[in-house]
Amino acid sequence: FILGGEVIHGFAFALIVGVFIGTYSSIYVASNSLILMGVTREDFLETVKEDEAVDDMP
Repeated sequence: FILGGEVIHGFAFALIVGVFIGTYSSIYVASNSLILMGVTREDFLETVKEDEAVDDMP
């Protein structure tokens, strides 16, 4: 935006606005939709395998 010429300012401004709107969407909208779906932090954790299951792995 700063280093470009006068012709590119409108395009660069549109990209900057798009980055901010995309960031807002990712942080606030997506996180609220996960809460509404009932997804918790524990859903993303790996399950602990028993010792026998670990010993059988190559």
